[in-house]
Amino acid sequence: RQTFEARPRPAQRSINLEMVTTNVTHGRPYRLPFLEDETRLYFDPEDWRKFFPPPVMDYLLSVARPYERQSFGDPPPSAATRTLLEIPRSRLPIVVAARMSLSYPLLLSSVPVYAIDYGAERPQDRVLRLCRFSDGGLTSNFPVHFFDAALPRWPTFGLWLDSQDPYRPNERVWLPQRYSEGFGDIWHRFEITGESVVLDDILKSGKPGAKTVENSTVGLLFSFLGTCLASAKDWKHITSIRMPHVRQRVARIRLRLGEGQLNLGMPPQIILRMAHEYGTEAGRMLAHAYAPTADGKPSRKWREHLWIRMRVLLLGLEDLLAGFTQATVAQRETVPIDQVLEQALEINPIDSTYKDHRLTPDEVEEIRAIVRQIGKLEKALSARTPFRHASVPEPKLRLRPPL
Repeated sequence: RQTFEARPRPAQRSINLEMVTTNVTHGRPYRLPFLEDETRLYFDPEDWRKFFPPPVMDYLLSVARPYERQSFGDPPPSAATRTLLEIPRSRLPIVVAARMSLSYPLLLSSVPVYAIDYGAERPQDRVLRLCRFSDGGLTSNFPVHFFDAALPRWPTFGLWLDSQDPYRPNERVWLPQRYSEGFGDIWHRFEITGESVVLDDILKSGKPGAKTVENSTVGLLFSFLGTCLASAKDWKHITSIRMPHVRQRVARIRLRLGEGQLNLGMPPQIILRMAHEYGTEAGRMLAHAYAPTADGKPSRKWREHLWIRMRVLLLGLEDLLAGFTQATVAQRETVPIDQVLEQALEINPIDSTYKDHRLTPDEVEEIRAIVRQIGKLEKALSARTPFRHASVPEPKLRLRPPL
């Protein structure tokens, strides 16, 4: 049976497969397999038998554990929880993760999963409620960051499925070759100013800017509304593709009309042609740019990428740490960090009625030392020699959820 390997953690695996699914009930994406300790989801075997074949269910029943309380805030076991089993985190069959990730609305039914509803104030009033999981692309359609690091040891590549560029009608696959390429915006060309021209018309004519019959107002309205939905769904990914440390490792595939996406009726010959014309060419471009040279040395593009990543990291840290030292000692609108640490010796720094979170003197001194080191780093970054080439767009480092 193919399964996600039980511990070790992803960084220790030689091959690591991860996917994304969307919990529509919670309105947010989940990463598969579930490696975060706080992610506890449950399934009813009778429900899942409708989705997965007997060998998969037999394996799940052999590794899944019945529901049990793991904290004071969990609801107690009841008749409603008696049939539920916890979805294994890292020992999750690949077919289960794939099915949860590919539950596209109206095409594949959503997979029923249960989670604890902590809305009720008293634990005894809390229950496990049904959640509906759907396609991962609803919330995270291009998770190129999954296997990334601040300074990576190997490249992570991406393939972005885009529409054909009307100004380069014969360009099927494009990979930025120079640092100055690829940061331009991706255009949703549902209309062109000055001419009532839509993308389909340009592609059919084969001539950029070719004059066509005037478009109807209703047609342009629907194109605009479709673009609004696409922007709401994909803005994070389209923005990330423009970043200096991403754009030169993402091959843009220019799909023709009727290819990919929801064109489920494509004949086999078109699918095979796409695999060769797009996939093979994209792989060749990426290998040519990043594979080691004949004598085993790192390629020029990989060395350039490492330099870009170092620049992005330093610029992001400089922006994130700006004003850090001043904030640690400020008093008028806030509290100095030193006072926060001193108080944490006496009372819980985190408000809790049933756990003792007070710090020890060694922990306080350790944090103080780290704060001093961060202050030195802030000073060094602000005093460094400016880079000779601007970073376009400018990177930002921010804390974000673990997806």
